[in-house]
Amino acid sequence: MIAFDEGNYSGQAVELTFENLSTFYITSTYVPTFIIVVIGYLVFYFPVDDFNERIMVALTALLVEAAFFTQVNVGVFQ
Repeated sequence: MIAFDEGNYSGQAVELTFENLSTFYITSTYVPTFIIVVIGYLVFYFPVDDFNERIMVALTALLVEAAFFTQVNVGVFQ
């Protein structure tokens, strides 16, 4: 807070400094999302005979991504 006087008037000035939390969002959202997308893409390189494993890995990756997006949306709107 900064006090100032001008003529017959006096007042207070408040200075606020805001910082961007980009590193928080990058480390908590973008990096895990990128890793999950890479894992989901790697299921295409599993042998076709292991169809159950392909489906399970893809569905697990989709479930984790949905959890990430709901967590981010809840944090934004609160």
